[in-house]
Amino acid sequence: MFDNLIGQEALVTGLKREVTEGTLPRSLLFFGPPYSGKGTAALELARVLTCEKKAEWNCPCRSCEQHRRLIHPNTLLLGPRYFREEIAACAEVLRRWDQSSTRYLFIRSVRKLTRRFDPQLWEGNDAKLKKIQSLLTEVEESLDFFLPGVAHDDRDLVEKRLSRMVELCGLIQKEGALDGISVDRIRKAGVWVQTTGESRKIVILENADQMQEGARNALLKTLEEPGPQVYFILLTSRRNGIIPTIASRLRQYRFYPRTEETSQDILQRVFRESPGRYSSIQEYFLAWGVDLDTLHQQVNRFITAVGRKTVDYDELRACFDWIKKEEVFHLFLDELLKKMMEKDGLLSSAEGEMSMMFRRERWMEALRETLYRYETLNQSPALAAERLFYLMRESITCAAL
Repeated sequence: MFDNLIGQEALVTGLKREVTEGTLPRSLLFFGPPYSGKGTAALELARVLTCEKKAEWNCPCRSCEQHRRLIHPNTLLLGPRYFREEIAACAEVLRRWDQSSTRYLFIRSVRKLTRRFDPQLWEGNDAKLKKIQSLLTEVEESLDFFLPGVAHDDRDLVEKRLSRMVELCGLIQKEGALDGISVDRIRKAGVWVQTTGESRKIVILENADQMQEGARNALLKTLEEPGPQVYFILLTSRRNGIIPTIASRLRQYRFYPRTEETSQDILQRVFRESPGRYSSIQEYFLAWGVDLDTLHQQVNRFITAVGRKTVDYDELRACFDWIKKEEVFHLFLDELLKKMMEKDGLLSSAEGEMSMMFRRERWMEALRETLYRYETLNQSPALAAERLFYLMRESITCAAL
């Protein structure tokens, strides 16, 4: 078990022990930086908890086969994710290396998206689901073509099917409006876990820090009485974004950043990439969602503009328009956060180390507020970016006082 979780050896050892000894809690929080394996660990834990045998890797039982295809009926997946980038990347892997492992990799990347539209989560919202039902149906019917054992003799047909699948998933993500975590989804999950049955049920909630306030309250009620066979696994890259009343009900598991060596190992073994082509797993996935050079340039221009005495409004507006057009606000904020954590990303400061620490703290606070306005209050990306810009400029003035 957990053979597919690379680079988190101490955590894997602890999880194995708790599963074997029966001491695993029923409410867990996996926290750590993006691309550190939290999602992989949650899905593998769900497989282990529902296995009909001993949960060994490549177990042939029906439950484990369903988990390999991400169709197990007793697992719910909620929360936003980098769907578009992952699906595009896994499609490319399958183009270059057609094996059972890469077929499962692609199928799972697609179902991480489509499982967000399970009927249990959308009951009573037929009008919203109807908009994408035909797309979901076409995707499910097409996925059978990629199952291990299905002959792929016509490479042109394979390419046609892959391109169509990536296109369909892009439409589903756009029309499905999966940003943030609504109170309705959490309530539906709460009803689902309370239904009768003796089998174990697992709810995996990705980016749990992005829950709306009503969703947090609804989840809190469910966590107080989850049911005897129910497991909640929350994932986050921002542990401080989990409110204390929820965090206190979760056993926390820390995922550490993967080393460059481990990242290169994963890129070669899982994604069949040449050594050194990408510096990290995050960079690899970002490359499928946006031009990395352009992203870095826009972030650097944004930070430089923050520090200038006068504002070039034309240049700033071009940056905001790019964010809106390319639908990359989350990626932009992730890269901005990364830059904030670097000393040279805080601009040169004549006031010294204390001034830089103050600036970082204020910028992080501004970033958290921006995320809240964007994800919870549905503020437009361009408007949220503009507000963030002026909050960051204001912090420079305050630091100088």
